[in-house]
Amino acid sequence: MKSKGNAAARLEAAIFEPDALANTLHMVGEDIGFDHFCVVHSNIKELRVIAADHSLAAFKAYEAGGWVATDYRAATVNLFPTRSLYLDHLVVPEARRLSSGIYHDLYVPEKMAYFAGWSTNLANQSWILSLARAENKGAVGSEEAPALTELMAHASRTLAFAKQVRDIRAQSISDFGTQLGIPLIMLDGEGRAVAISPQAERLFDREFGIRNRRLWAADSESSNKLETLVRMARASIIPDLSDEAVVVRRKERGSLLLRPIAIRGLGLDMLPGARLFVTVTDLSQAPSAAEHELRLIFALSQAEANVASLLARGLDADEIAAERQTSVATVRTQIRQVFQKTEVSRIGELVSLVANIMRLKGGRGRK
Repeated sequence: MKSKGNAAARLEAAIFEPDALANTLHMVGEDIGFDHFCVVHSNIKELRVIAADHSLAAFKAYEAGGWVATDYRAATVNLFPTRSLYLDHLVVPEARRLSSGIYHDLYVPEKMAYFAGWSTNLANQSWILSLARAENKGAVGSEEAPALTELMAHASRTLAFAKQVRDIRAQSISDFGTQLGIPLIMLDGEGRAVAISPQAERLFDREFGIRNRRLWAADSESSNKLETLVRMARASIIPDLSDEAVVVRRKERGSLLLRPIAIRGLGLDMLPGARLFVTVTDLSQAPSAAEHELRLIFALSQAEANVASLLARGLDADEIAAERQTSVATVRTQIRQVFQKTEVSRIGELVSLVANIMRLKGGRGRK
């Protein structure tokens, strides 16, 4: 086996660089004669993988091709004990391999024809460290198997320690937010709440909170918006610019703005642990204070600024008309003017705008 010592050294060095682990695994794979070295969740039906870019392309082809039902590796690798070396050419009969569509249509073209791997437990989940290489490099020989077995300990230890480093970084961010007084909820890769700041918990009531470790809202439309945050946390890639969610509560309580922030630079995004921060802004305190800024920035009239603030508090056109003692038709006209001047098209965007203004002013939504 090529450069086993160099591979082990790379793995040990990667413990404190979880954000670089995917590329480190690729280099380790090359050191020992493989084209791919990745970490894959054992539930292949919900594909989650940590891999360098060229390997990710192969896994995307796997997802697009719908290969799960014909994947002889996925059907057999989970039967092996944890940290026991699995070599597919010794487990799967050659006739089955050569007659399989996945072998010819995916594994060979993507340089994944021969596979070696083992499973490891991480936060009560089973993950597979997967090595694969092109057909012309041949199956793993008897002289390579002992070296791979020795390398397993290094790789599994690196993965476990790197996750701990990642968790410590995420917790530090959460603690920092709490010290600043920011209402904050931390979601993991399953969309479950794994940390809640005291400031966020104080905003929980009968209309919004956490139930069974999930974001919850009594209002059905708000509940659907919270589901988008859960899907975002579960997604393979979290976009840099993500939609915010507005939770509508009784007007005396005021609406809440939930803004998702992807945890960047921590690597291992698919592993168990924090993946998404959600800040919570109580808009019952922000809108009226933002009226002056709305007038200055967007040249709103006093009436339009007031209508904008009431919209951001969660009032509808009828309620605003009653509050301002004017007609609903007048209010609707003012709403159109507000949207035009502020260049927004939805109430949620206006709510976000108001929250941003208050954030710039240093408001944190605390009573």
